[in-house]
Amino acid sequence: RRSKAYSMQGNFAEALEDAEMALKLRPDSPKAYYRKSQALEGLGKSAEATAFSLVAVLLERPNDEKISLLKEKISRTKFDPLILSCLFENAKQDISSVETSKG
Repeated sequence: RRSKAYSMQGNFAEALEDAEMALKLRPDSPKAYYRKSQALEGLGKSAEATAFSLVAVLLERPNDEKISLLKEKISRTKFDPLILSCLFENAKQDISSVETSKG
């Protein structure tokens, strides 16, 4: 919740720090990935933000609004698709390791 408040105030560095702390506590939380995405977007790191948005959608049941917002973000982002793919694969591996350790 603090991450959202920090983002709304324009304090994106603090928002990112809080989102990363949330991910350490709950690495399977779609909301934490989404908050990290928002903070990264605010810091001008669009490719990374898009990758974390993709992870959030993977972890949570996607709906039309989320998919639409993600498509819009991807279309606005000027990034190297290879870099986005690598970031996305790293995030998926992180999720897999969490699910394995729970198993």
